[in-house]
Amino acid sequence: MKVSKAELQKALETVKPGLASKELVEQTTSFAFVDGRVITYNDEISISCPVEGLNIEGAIKAEELYKFLSRAPSDELEVEIAETEIIIRSGRAKASLTIQSEIILPLEEVEQNYDWKKLPEGFIKAMEFVHFSCGKDMTRPVLSAVHVKKDGVMEACDSYRVTSYSIGKKIGGDEFVIPIHSAKALFRFPVVEISAGIGWIHFRSANGAVFSARILAEKYPSIDSVLDVEGGEEFIFPEDIVEILSRADVFTGEEFESDKSVEISVEGRKVFVRAGTVGARFEEWTKRAGGESEFKFSVHPKFLGDMLKHAKTCEIFENNRMRFLGKNWVHVACLQKVEK
Repeated sequence: MKVSKAELQKALETVKPGLASKELVEQTTSFAFVDGRVITYNDEISISCPVEGLNIEGAIKAEELYKFLSRAPSDELEVEIAETEIIIRSGRAKASLTIQSEIILPLEEVEQNYDWKKLPEGFIKAMEFVHFSCGKDMTRPVLSAVHVKKDGVMEACDSYRVTSYSIGKKIGGDEFVIPIHSAKALFRFPVVEISAGIGWIHFRSANGAVFSARILAEKYPSIDSVLDVEGGEEFIFPEDIVEILSRADVFTGEEFESDKSVEISVEGRKVFVRAGTVGARFEEWTKRAGGESEFKFSVHPKFLGDMLKHAKTCEIFENNRMRFLGKNWVHVACLQKVEK
């Protein structure tokens, strides 16, 4: 059978994020070809994509197939099956790859009765916006995930900061919690539809490719009380504060990332950023945009830097919190200390 190299490569590139890095479960590092589609599965996500003109059944090691196609000299491939091998000819080049005729991946747990509903515009944008507030502590997996609510609100929280973003439209199906690693893989997927499953959430692109992610069963904690606070004092960060924070970060010197902090001191018309370790200290000041009150607080430099890329104006609260407000979003970060 004749197959377009470009079309096959495009399909393999689509499903590649579903491959496992190591084959702890058999065939999780292989491309599985079933019913005119190529499928990958790594226990966290599974991706399938139609492949026009390639009517084969079986699993082929992904690395060898992918690398050969990237170097194949001809745009047209000649493919045939010979007992336990698949033979691919491209010009004068020929590759013989072992093919396992039996698919042993647990695809039946992923493939369910889909009920596709159109995704509202801005779905991926909202997920990308909140994901930086996901935690990295895998002993609390629910805080290493994005919470997607039925009303179109997405949330992420790592115990130090909270981000919420509303796309303003309902999402078909029930709320779900998707692990951050799966969410990041989804960012590159041009999804247009969604379907809720049992233990899985499914997304489909316009070309018929399906991205399926295992979701968490644990209920996401309520963060409403953290977001809804009043009585804060407005503060506008200077334009060059992000660059200063990056320099101060060098001098935080903590063994664990979550323990890092810098001191920001507002003194008259100046804003000082200070950090220090045993034997090394850093200080730099810049002018503030306005205001007369003086105060100081300690905060994680990277966490603050992430948020300042979106907004420079915030509110400082007596309960050791800092809040940023946007048109569709809210971000609250904990301060280690607040003094006025």
